[in-house]
Amino acid sequence: NKLQKDIYNHSRGLPHFASELVEMFKRKDLIIKTEDNMLTWKQQPTTHLAGLDDLMIHRIDGLNSNVQTALRLGAVLGSAFDLLEVVSVDELLAEVKFEDRYQHAEKIHKALDLAIEEGILEEVVDGGEEEEAQESENEESLRESSSGKSSKHPYHKQNRTYNFTNDTWRSIILKLMLDARKKDMHRNIAQALERQGIEGSHDFRHMFKLFSHWKASEEYVKAASTSLKIGENFKSLGLQSQRIRVYLDALDMWRDADSNDIVAGGFGRSTLESIDHISLEYVIKLEIATGQTLADVHQGKESVEAYQNTLKIIQTAPASANLKDRSIVFPIFSGLFVALKFGQIQQDKDCSYEQELVKRFVHETRLHGDPIHYTRALAMQCEVYGRLRRFDKALESQKRIQKVYNVKKHSAAICKAYGSDRSAQSFSMSALWHLMMGHTKTALETCRYVIKELLPQMDEKNCHNSAIMMYPCIWVMKDNGYSIQARDAFERFVSSKFTQHFPEGASTFCLPLYKPLHILLTLSGTKTKELKENEFSEFLEWALVRENLQFSKTIDNSMSNFGRNAKAITAEICLQLGRRMRPSKKRAQLIEIGLELARESIQLTRGKDAAPGLIIAYRQIKPVYDGLQLIYADQFDFVS
Repeated sequence: NKLQKDIYNHSRGLPHFASELVEMFKRKDLIIKTEDNMLTWKQQPTTHLAGLDDLMIHRIDGLNSNVQTALRLGAVLGSAFDLLEVVSVDELLAEVKFEDRYQHAEKIHKALDLAIEEGILEEVVDGGEEEEAQESENEESLRESSSGKSSKHPYHKQNRTYNFTNDTWRSIILKLMLDARKKDMHRNIAQALERQGIEGSHDFRHMFKLFSHWKASEEYVKAASTSLKIGENFKSLGLQSQRIRVYLDALDMWRDADSNDIVAGGFGRSTLESIDHISLEYVIKLEIATGQTLADVHQGKESVEAYQNTLKIIQTAPASANLKDRSIVFPIFSGLFVALKFGQIQQDKDCSYEQELVKRFVHETRLHGDPIHYTRALAMQCEVYGRLRRFDKALESQKRIQKVYNVKKHSAAICKAYGSDRSAQSFSMSALWHLMMGHTKTALETCRYVIKELLPQMDEKNCHNSAIMMYPCIWVMKDNGYSIQARDAFERFVSSKFTQHFPEGASTFCLPLYKPLHILLTLSGTKTKELKENEFSEFLEWALVRENLQFSKTIDNSMSNFGRNAKAITAEICLQLGRRMRPSKKRAQLIEIGLELARESIQLTRGKDAAPGLIIAYRQIKPVYDGLQLIYADQFDFVS
């Protein structure tokens, strides 16, 4: 009939458009149902609607002001939103009195119900509703316990979630709003979320909402501050890749995707020349946090790039002269120093780049006067002296750390600035330097001090810090008959804490070393007959899988600086197992694998072209290599 043809011609056959036309005609009483149950014209419309957008705008314009306000807030909140989110923001805008909050919420609830009747919104009811409600209750309970009072809204039991029935509704409503108005609303939403205490929450869904609304309102400093807090929460859960993404998302606020004059890291010269010192401070913090996290996930090259980009940004931006706290740049020195240890930055045989970097860092931190940064700089100096085999100078610098460092006062702040307590780690390294100078008793006393006095006061969730603290001590203790004590201390302070505090799938830099260290220290400190039932065969089967014995270049290079590279651990596992076996094909296979690993370790740690090499790590692998060579030679006839 004519009605059908008119609807088809006007909607071009689009189902949603056709449905909206029928609904409009029904509301205006323009159509009737015939005796044979067909729809036909009662009265043809007097106005011509140009398209779907016009039709939907016409529908929205016909709603009362309360419904329109609620829909605008909902559209800015997202394609799905909660009733109490709309209520909280409107309370802020309307300056609603505390005693009027329930009636105000009820009014908005009715307005949103009208939007449902109009077919613009729908209420979300799904299987996850009870779980989300429970999560919300748990979150509220946490806030109540911390503040001593309830922060629940008086209308909280009636809270519900809404969706737009079609994305077109939301896009039309947003189109009708000026950009400045949308920014204001995003800002008001963020303020409302902060007023609810979301900023200090561990609810990632709400924290991301807060970040996105600050970003959309172009309050970049507040968005950056929120992203750093989200990143710290991710770090506490071992979710490193998610942490990187949130930092990069925040940095994108200032980056110039289309600029032809990029200085570094996507930042254009014009942006850097006009950026204010507060925004610059957050750009620096985000770049440093990105560099630290990339290093934690073994992306050394990308980590170096982040730090070097930060230096270029500081050098280019005039606002860097107005930075109030110069200490925010100190982690760049530390990050580049760590990158040198990873082998990601090439330098000459005299380590001139490294020595100049350390000299500048010590000078800057001494002037700054904060022991947090000064002891970190001295720890860097110690490590450089140690790698240059100047162990007496390394211990002199270590004594300066001991005079200033206080674990209770400084450790947490050093971890916050540098990712782990590099100053405390220098105590562990000094045990190796004492051992190299023949001070065995002092070396063991230092290990006891680290295990008894320092490690118990470290943040047990910072497993990376604890692992690096223990690692140098392991080799001092193992070489002097304390392998089992070293194993137990590592498991008490590191591996058990990682299992306790982090979910399955979480990562940390030294995680690939946990099992090899357990196997090596167990074998080294236990006679074969004293091993647990099936323990030897389990260790052997594990060692015969080549993938278990290999490590990334980043972790291998890095751990060489703390006393022994990673492949030296698995090479000695092959040696320890091989010494307990009778000649066989399986033993021959094991010794061959171990010898290959030991050769690679020797190549990594032995000095080349007059460079000093990594003498401590070299002395750890050399006897292992020699032992494997002897067994290989003895078994040659058998293998033949």
